[in-house]
Amino acid sequence: MRTCFLILLAVVACSSTPATPSIPSPCGESCDDGDPCTVDQCQPARGVCLHQPSGYCTKACEKDTDCGFSSQAELPCVAMQCVAGQCRYQTLAEDDCVPCVTQADCAQTVCAPRQCQLGFCRRQVPDCDDNDSNTLDRCNELSDQCEHLLVDGKRLCEQTTDCVTDHPCEQFTCEPESLDNEDAVCRRTPDSQGCSLPLDAVWACTKNSDCIQEGGAVCVAGPCLNGFCRFQEYPYSDLCDSCHHGGPNDNDCDSSFCQSNVCTGTVCTQDPLSFCGDLDLNTVDSCSDSVRACLHEYVVTPEHCKAPMPSDGDASTLDACDPQTGTVHYLAKGDEPCTTTNRCYHAYPGENGVCLAEAIVCDDFDASTSESCDPAQGCVFEEPTSQCSVDSDCDDGNPCTIFVCLNRYGDNPLGGQTGVNPQGCWGSYMDGCVPCASDTDCLGDDWCLRGQCSPEGFCDYEVQKTCDDDNPCTADFCHGWVNETCTFHEISACSVP
Repeated sequence: MRTCFLILLAVVACSSTPATPSIPSPCGESCDDGDPCTVDQCQPARGVCLHQPSGYCTKACEKDTDCGFSSQAELPCVAMQCVAGQCRYQTLAEDDCVPCVTQADCAQTVCAPRQCQLGFCRRQVPDCDDNDSNTLDRCNELSDQCEHLLVDGKRLCEQTTDCVTDHPCEQFTCEPESLDNEDAVCRRTPDSQGCSLPLDAVWACTKNSDCIQEGGAVCVAGPCLNGFCRFQEYPYSDLCDSCHHGGPNDNDCDSSFCQSNVCTGTVCTQDPLSFCGDLDLNTVDSCSDSVRACLHEYVVTPEHCKAPMPSDGDASTLDACDPQTGTVHYLAKGDEPCTTTNRCYHAYPGENGVCLAEAIVCDDFDASTSESCDPAQGCVFEEPTSQCSVDSDCDDGNPCTIFVCLNRYGDNPLGGQTGVNPQGCWGSYMDGCVPCASDTDCLGDDWCLRGQCSPEGFCDYEVQKTCDDDNPCTADFCHGWVNETCTFHEISACSVP
């Protein structure tokens, strides 16, 4: 009797028909360009290799030109620089992406001067300084002109014409500084007091904490530069809390696992981006500070959890079904129904009183830290204690992580000083990368792709099945379903000549 097995991508057919030969990669044998600082991929639709520069790299260098790539045409806007003997790469914003050879290649405006640096026209800070300590100098983007705004009570004057300002609404008159003083200063007129929008306010300052406008709908704050507040809006700083103690320091801001507050140098702001989405339409995603993890609750109880759960006969335990696997977890009961005191599991009520629970995944999305789970406190993340001098000191042996050795208190990879502060490792995970020891580790549920374990230790995926019915009036798609991998959609108003 012949038995059929279905194991992920591998199918042993119930037939004596010879196996279909494997489809060669549309890019040939390999896309490896031999450069350790590129991520090499095959673009099946075009049949060409793409070489994406890695933002974190261990390639040694002596000068900036050592950090170039052989396939410059495939690169996005990436500035390259040799810093302390190692290449550093910075992906540039579109506004900074105009290539140049000389300064003449860079278009100039008053408010957006540009300098040809590392092959790109990089935007510079406009120079509007009028060398007058009594004025706030700024550049108006709309008019592309420098403006000089007076601050109240600082400039000495003899007549009102000495008190000219470029402010959009404030007006000044020349008034005696006091009854006992013959000196006169420029004073803001009472009827123009507070006429401006928050960003147009002119405040003198000595430190960042002098530049916080409280009570508005949106936080408006400094920093303090050259004796004047340079106001900006911080929509994600609800309390407009100051964080100026000892200089810009994130430790001044109350943070948690779910809410990482950042010090702007003046006020604390919150990261508005959610990092707990699992892209599964069957779950509701949330973040828990109590267990320091992302939680995903099933909206509809899976079929394998709808049957009554076998009990362990212990009244002190919660019998809950794992919605991922269907196995039963016996956990210490919590105070509420379908809850547990074991902080390494997330238990919650499903449909019709069914209790669901699954193990919490401890991940702070930082490859540098070690993760563990304590049933009494939840996820525990330990920072690395070892120091480093070069990127290679941080290698953890995982081909899907990228490490860089940085100053722990804010190294600037492009142009920042190195060696000033203790060096520490910072790591990130490569998107879509799967580590492997053999080809079986690369099996997945997408029938359009074939995964092989590369010599570097990560899965290299190629097109395994293409869908083409030789009909120019259909759009052909391979969607990865095992029972029907191809679909052919008719193109309206299409005719074959």
